[in-house]
Parts: sequence; structure tokens; C-alpha cells
Amino acid sequence: MLLTTKTALPPDNTAVKLNKKLTYLLALFLILDAAYTFYQLYYLPHDGDMAPVILPVKWYARVLEDPLGFSVFTSGEKYAAPNRFFVHWSMSTYFKTVPFFLQHFTDPLSASYLASALARWGTHLLLLWLLGTYITGTGKFWKPKFILAAAIIVPLFQTHGAFYRLSIISGSITYMFFYAFAVAVLMLFFLPFYRAFYHNKPLKFNFWHHLLLLILTLIVPLNGPLNAPLVLIICPSVLLYLWWQHFRKNEAKNLISKTLKAIQAIPKPVLFYFIFISLVSLYSFYLGTFNIENDYSVPLLQRYKLLPTGLNQQLFYGFRHEFGPAFSLIFLTLIVNAILLRQDLVTGKRILKMLGVALIFCAIYVLLLPLGGYRHYRPYIIVNHTFLPAYLVLVYFFGLTCWHILLNLNFRYKKLYIAGLVLFAIIFSSAETPDHTAYNCEKAALETIINSPEQHVSLETDCTVMFWEKITWPGNSEAQGKLLQYWGATKDAKTYTTGK
Repeated sequence: MLLTTKTALPPDNTAVKLNKKLTYLLALFLILDAAYTFYQLYYLPHDGDMAPVILPVKWYARVLEDPLGFSVFTSGEKYAAPNRFFVHWSMSTYFKTVPFFLQHFTDPLSASYLASALARWGTHLLLLWLLGTYITGTGKFWKPKFILAAAIIVPLFQTHGAFYRLSIISGSITYMFFYAFAVAVLMLFFLPFYRAFYHNKPLKFNFWHHLLLLILTLIVPLNGPLNAPLVLIICPSVLLYLWWQHFRKNEAKNLISKTLKAIQAIPKPVLFYFIFISLVSLYSFYLGTFNIENDYSVPLLQRYKLLPTGLNQQLFYGFRHEFGPAFSLIFLTLIVNAILLRQDLVTGKRILKMLGVALIFCAIYVLLLPLGGYRHYRPYIIVNHTFLPAYLVLVYFFGLTCWHILLNLNFRYKKLYIAGLVLFAIIFSSAETPDHTAYNCEKAALETIINSPEQHVSLETDCTVMFWEKITWPGNSEAQGKLLQYWGATKDAKTYTTGK
């Protein structure tokens, strides 16, 4: 049985073959970009939540002791992040193992930075592969069509550039795990369903596919702050759409019979896994109400009043009220692509329908963000990591529309169009200007702490040191000192201050 018969995209049989020299050139571009990205991601400082999550400290220990949050039911207990076990476990386990392996090649402090860079870089490559697979329908990254798709979207993976609003991989390693990595796992769950949708093929899973999907239905909703809400937007909507498609076609006169037959007509894997993961997401959402980190001090109406400012800052005017052209250029390209795709009455029309549905999804997602509470570090609700799902949707459709136009459409000004895409790539790629200042300052401070004979080290620095702000009370550095000792960078758990 097909997943759907109305909006699925057929296999791309009409695409012209890519020139081998061009494919090699694009592959070289991707390799150089990957190398440069790793260089950028290495020179990023540690963050203030890193040590508390990895150790973990007392207020994060409970989530690791109670993976499924059963204590919420048995005792009504409230603690930090009761519905985020897997992301806490992933980050803690990673930094309790990988840095020690890397210490075979470098010193403990450098190994911690190298481990952070590898985690960021791996997530960057995973998301690039996922988006390329969603665009082309194949995960064969060595194929010319995949290389083209990846080359189109990779300039939108910004790290340090003037278009910092486009940051997918956060400068904070904790936020990277909680947002980019968590969303990547969510995309892995949806991938086989989307590929069936894309190619209009039956969903056939072997034993290992089913096992992996069952594992993911438990991991995804308990993995990051965005996953459960995203599942509860996407899965019920897809099920309702599929049900309605079959309900309209069913000729049974009895309403109950017609309703039940429409449900039965939904492909069984979709029905089972989408309902299952939705139920787990509801459970995760309920657990989240017991999170002691929730802040509802700002009334809901006021949060909605703050939302337009946050959206404006994210899309156009930024945190310092300077205009950033990044999203304007993306939107302009999508508008041009939409006009060109109208020439293709089959696949192009279907892509435009998908784009319309995706924009509605983005609008719903953004409108639901204020319901998640308030955080003082994102005063206008939206920042780049909370906007990440919507941005990834834009990246996907930017890549899909450009990719389809390049391979399938012939029009008078196609060479000019290609030149425009090359200029777009140059503009975005040249905006990447690495800034090592924070990294150099923090590492120098940590080396001073490591080399000092004192149990407490007083520093005067112009930067934060494994914390979100300057440390004026030694107690705020206890977790950081314990983590440095755990990694073997220091013999004792030292404390430090970084200024007044």
C-alpha cells in the first residue's frame, strides 16, 4: 500500500547527467568546506552548562537516575529536565569517554576541545547528509546528484559568519547536543517514511528497521526540548491528512464504517509508529511540566507580545539592530524558484504544494514557541536554536527547489540563474570569518589554572571561562574544577574566579 498518491514526488528520471569535471569540482568544494568547518568548530570555547551536565552536578543527576521519569508518578517529584534523559546521557557519556581516547594524541585540555569539535563536526556532517538524502531521495553521498544537492545547501551552514543567525551548529556544545543533535535524531526517525512518500513506494521494513524505529520512538521524545512538540505537530497532522484522503475516496454510506475503513487504509507502519511516538511525546510533554527549570514568570500574553520582536531580530535586524541580508536572500531565491517551478506542471507543482504546507508548519511552530515558557537568556522567545526546525525546513526547500530547477528545467536565462546561485554561495561562504578570541582567552586562562600550584586561582580575564559570565564567587567554579580533574588536566579539583 502506498503512503500517499497525491503529493508524492516521482523518481527523477528526466534529470540530465552531471558533467564529471563539475562533479569533481563540487566534491572538492565540499571537502574543503568540511575541512574549513572543522577548523572553525575547533576554535570555540566551552560553555557554562558543560560541566554540570557532564559530571553531572546534583540538580542534573536525578534525570540520569530516572530515565523514564517514573518518580514523577510515584512521588510527584520535581527536578531538572525530567523528560530529557537521552540528551543528558549522550552528552555525559560522550565527554566521559571520547576525551580520554584523544588524550593518546594530545594533552587533556586540548583533548576536551578536540572532542567538542568532533561532536559538532559529526553533527554538521550528519545534518548535511540528512538534508541531502531528503532532497535527492538517496543517501549515497558519492553520487553526482547528492553532491550537487549538498553543494547547494552547504553555504547555509554558517558558524562564525556575519550571517550568524543561520547558525545550525551552536557555539555552545551543550546547546549543540540539545538542539542540533536532537533534531538530527528526529530527522533520522522520519527519514524512511519521507523516502517512501518521496518515491511513492510501499513501506517495507525488515526486522532491523523495525527494531531501530522502536528504539527511536523512545529516544526521540526524551532527547531534546524541541522533539516532543515537533512530533506532536507533525505526526497527528500526517495521520489526519492520510485519513482524510482515504475517507474522501471511500464510498461506504455508513459514517462509522467509512471512518474505520479510512483508518485501516493508512499504511500500518505509519499508523503504528506515528501513534506510538505521539503517545511517548505526550508523556514527555507531561513530564516536562515537572521541570523545575520552567519559568512562567512572564505571562503568556506578554510572551506573545515579545514574539514579533524576536522574529524580526532573527530574520532581519539582529540583536544589535543591524540589518542582516541572509534570510532576505533566501526568501528572494525561494520566490524566484517558485516562479520557475510553475513551468513544471507535475513535479514543480507538487513541490510548491509541499512548500506551502511546510510554511504553514513553520508558522504553527513559531506560534507555539511562547507556550514553552520564558528564559531570561532569550528575552524575545526566538533565537537561532529555537528557530532551528523552521530554518532547516527553509534550507531543505532552498536545496530541493534549486536542485530540481538545475536538473530538470530549461529556460531562457538558466545560465544567469546558475551565476546567481554561484554568487549566492560566494556571498554566504565569504561571510564566514573565524573568531578565535574567546577560545584563546579561555584556553590561556585554563592553562593558568592547570599550571598554578594554588588550590584556588584568581584570574583577571576579559572572557568567560567555562561559564556563561564572569565568576566572582569560587563556588560557581566547583563543577568546572571537578571536570578538569576528571579529565586528568589537574590533580585536584581546583576553584577559580575570573574577575570582579
